[in-house]
Amino acid sequence: MGVRQLVDGPIDLVLSGVNAGQNIGDYINYSGTVAGAMEGTLLGIRSIALSQAFSFEAHRKVPWETVSALAPGVLKSVIGLDLPKDTLININFPNCPPDEVVGNVVATQGKFDHGLGIGERADGRGLPYYWLEFIGEPPAHQP
Repeated sequence: MGVRQLVDGPIDLVLSGVNAGQNIGDYINYSGTVAGAMEGTLLGIRSIALSQAFSFEAHRKVPWETVSALAPGVLKSVIGLDLPKDTLININFPNCPPDEVVGNVVATQGKFDHGLGIGERADGRGLPYYWLEFIGEPPAHQP
């Protein structure tokens, strides 16, 4: 709707995000942030999904200062790349302060090795029920 109804004239760039949480591996298939960039790409517009990693163990504190500090420079360098028109770009910023970031890595889309488990749980009355659980570890380093 935004591309066809809300904006007069051509659109040069679609930025989707910034999403709280990484969009990596197979998880990009379920990401609204990546879907927004995918829609732009399908319409022939250069599109970039942006995500900021965070830690559940740190009470879900998202280090927004990292993406705020680094995104302008990263976007400038990515926009300057000569990529095929139908290339979707997905950028994930790390879960650390910006001064701890030592560089950028360009990588292809990774894949997780998913398995399926069944976990037994108890409801509020103490009766058992079963829950499907995805079990998986990222494979060894992928370029």
